Amino acid sequence: MSKKNKKNQKKNKVEKQSAEIVQKNDKVHPYLINTLLAFIIAVTTIALFYRTLDYGLVYCDDNIFVLDQQAYNQDPSNIKNSFKKAIGATYYRPILDSSFIIDHQMGKTDPHFYRRTNLAFHVMGSILLFFALMKFGYNRIPSFIMAMLFAVHPVISPSVSWISGRNDSMIAVFILLCFIFLINFMESGGAKKFVFYILSMLAYLIALFTKETTALLPFVGIAYIFIYHREKIFSKEGISLVTGWFILGLIWYAARKGATDHINTPDTIGPDALIQNFPTIFAMFGKMILPVKMHALANFEQLTIITGVVVLLLLLASMFVLKDINKGRAWFGFIWFFVFLLPTLLIRIIYVGDFFDYAEHRAYLVFLGFIIVLFEIFRALKINIEKPVPIAIASVIFVIFAIRTYAYEPVFQNRTTYWQNAVDVYPYKSRGYLDLGKAYYVEGKLDVADSLYHKGIELNPDNFNLYIDLSAVYIRQKNWKKAEEYAKKALALQPDNHLANYNLGKTYLINKRYDEALVPLEKALKRGKPHAAWFADLGTVYMQKKMYDKAINILNIALKRNRNIPMAYLNLGAAYANKNQLTNAEAVWLQGIKVSNKMYPIYQNLVQLYWNLGQTEKIPPVIKALEANGGKLDPRIRRIISGTPLPRK
Repeated sequence: MSKKNKKNQKKNKVEKQSAEIVQKNDKVHPYLINTLLAFIIAVTTIALFYRTLDYGLVYCDDNIFVLDQQAYNQDPSNIKNSFKKAIGATYYRPILDSSFIIDHQMGKTDPHFYRRTNLAFHVMGSILLFFALMKFGYNRIPSFIMAMLFAVHPVISPSVSWISGRNDSMIAVFILLCFIFLINFMESGGAKKFVFYILSMLAYLIALFTKETTALLPFVGIAYIFIYHREKIFSKEGISLVTGWFILGLIWYAARKGATDHINTPDTIGPDALIQNFPTIFAMFGKMILPVKMHALANFEQLTIITGVVVLLLLLASMFVLKDINKGRAWFGFIWFFVFLLPTLLIRIIYVGDFFDYAEHRAYLVFLGFIIVLFEIFRALKINIEKPVPIAIASVIFVIFAIRTYAYEPVFQNRTTYWQNAVDVYPYKSRGYLDLGKAYYVEGKLDVADSLYHKGIELNPDNFNLYIDLSAVYIRQKNWKKAEEYAKKALALQPDNHLANYNLGKTYLINKRYDEALVPLEKALKRGKPHAAWFADLGTVYMQKKMYDKAINILNIALKRNRNIPMAYLNLGAAYANKNQLTNAEAVWLQGIKVSNKMYPIYQNLVQLYWNLGQTEKIPPVIKALEANGGKLDPRIRRIISGTPLPRK
């Protein structure tokens, strides 16, 4: 063994003994002190983020998990099915998926219950960071101070305030548990040793099925053993850990392969993505020190990148300038940071250049590595964090971070506040204008939406979604010329886009251009995940073009998906009548007026049907119901059933 290695091992031993002496000299039982400090962390975290529990959805992925998946989430048996499917085109996260199913059981689609889970995981993550730091050999008070700063740090805020951000707090909880149990396993004996081994492996397995980043945990684990317990690297403990990681990793890999093998991802994966995402490293360090330009899905900007470069250079310089620094432990901090950040750098989501470069909450797990490096620098500089001056400085930083986080939270209040922040922070990115426009479109503020969409087009004329949404605005405003124009502009960029095809077909349908409506509406159904109304609209076209068999088929599909489409009943009944299936026509029309008693054409059709069938006794009740609901019988039909000749044209 080299002199350098012996020196590091001796330093590790002295530091560990120093931490133990502090624990033993406590006048109060250390477990009580630790529990009290953990309680303070929990109360502080809950107090800071409590108001976010009443926030709504921001419509940035959270609407997919809460609303779009509600049919899936409402069945608890789908927890097992989550292990057989991917999230999106790339991700395999069944534990994350299952957390939304559990939330749905408690609160259906009420965001409060989903946000409660986010807050719970952040409380656990902050407390576990406190215990993990002590397990890594740092004294109680410095560990507590860092855990408190972590709990209120603005860059962590999206993992709490944004429902979709929970994946990083969840994985951090399970990885921290894994390492706490791993350290206990390495340092204990007897029956406890086996228990800690099982618990560590269980936490590792859960973390694997929470997020793919965990696949790299064995490399961090081996680094820990090599640096902190080098003498045990080839011992039974070391071999048993590597064996366990390998076996569980194979199980996870096989499950993931089965769930994702059939999916062709459109995203960039590998070296090209790493090159594009590389500035994320500096952005993370930058926002840990100087949390400005805050948005959950952030873009690279100069101040943050420069700050991060300076911070990283200072940290690396300390490794070589400070003679007393424990390089092994400091390098372990860097390893933790870079290894757990690496997977997010290896994928670049399609169209992301017009949207975001990195997610702030990715800092959640890697933050521990940054803290370890700082602690080793403080030790080398002989800075005692337990002294009054460092505590005072830490308190000021705590207050600044807490105020910044409190000011940042309202961004996640609803759809409008979230996307308004995107526009305010990154006014040069068109995606913010697109989604802010959607927020105002839903609120019925069409002129505001119109203006935002046009601003987005100025910034990025190739963003076809802006043209799609503009065509939707003009459909609602009954500006058919512009609706057609912008739908066609969208299709010029994306010929097979289902939304653009639907908007164009809908425009033609409303204007009774049935021949032109047919092709785009059929394309819309084939290319996308159509709503029931889309089937109903295509059914209307088939009906008008006298394609009765197709109309019957497609309209039945529409009503199977949604029983509350009055127009579908009108056209389906008409299609049956034209096929001389009069009993079916009657049944459908009767059901139609139950769904909407204001669907006056159905009453007219029923009167004519009963007249033609000679069932005149059924006519008066229909007319009475029509008039009771504010309608009037067509004069032409009244003359027919009264025997009065129609006037000559």
